[in-house]
Amino acid sequence: MYLELSIIGSGSKGNSIYIGSDCCRFLIDAGFSMKETARRLDIIGVDICSIDAIFITHEHGDHTKGAGPMSRKHKIPIYSTPTTFKAEIKNKFHESVDVTPGEVINLKGIKLNPFSVPHDARNPVGYQVEYCNKLIGIVTDLGISTTLIENRIMDLDLLVVESNHDYKMLMTGKYPWVLKQRIKSNYGHLSNNACADLIKKVYSSKLKRIYLSHISEENNTYSKAYQVVLKDMEKYLEKDRVLEILRIARQEMPSAILRLQ
Repeated sequence: MYLELSIIGSGSKGNSIYIGSDCCRFLIDAGFSMKETARRLDIIGVDICSIDAIFITHEHGDHTKGAGPMSRKHKIPIYSTPTTFKAEIKNKFHESVDVTPGEVINLKGIKLNPFSVPHDARNPVGYQVEYCNKLIGIVTDLGISTTLIENRIMDLDLLVVESNHDYKMLMTGKYPWVLKQRIKSNYGHLSNNACADLIKKVYSSKLKRIYLSHISEENNTYSKAYQVVLKDMEKYLEKDRVLEILRIARQEMPSAILRLQ
């Protein structure tokens, strides 16, 4: 029995995470076209026809683009909060299943616990995923951390967490002021430093992998995000341990499958 994960892609151009086990396979978000999702799944050896469900964290297009077409063609149920479904009325799904933050969903033995996150969307959620005493936490779009979020991503085996922007790059960049304000607000996105602070609060020796995700192409770099978190983690961990577990979730390609057993 196992639980496995691959970041299909992460960033402003599309977000999707594959999670699988010996009993089922599903996606957290579907922000790429159906064709591109199938291509990326094929790279990691997963057939799109084997996907049992798609869980949508919120209605923004970089998380939902392929959900409708995949749902209709492959008869895949879509799980999301009712307000997210209302915001996505243009997407016609094969089957819609309502999600309520705090109420656990059982998908063929895998438990998914959705929890509320502060982001500029209609009732957005993160997910805690549990199977065979293995825990995965996914928090990819949030303006600030909260006690609830920290409680849901404690004692994990694997964490996917947002490290969206470098504050200086954001503030000196070409984005209009109103967009800068949105990004750095409590309902926007986590900076590299805020990400590092959150990791410090929830770190446990159980962690086998941390993926830094949703890295901005305009207001960040993979190197900046990695180095900020690396240097902060070195304050309380040996460098070899940090290098062992810390990874970047890339926009242009899927990560290799990590299997937890």
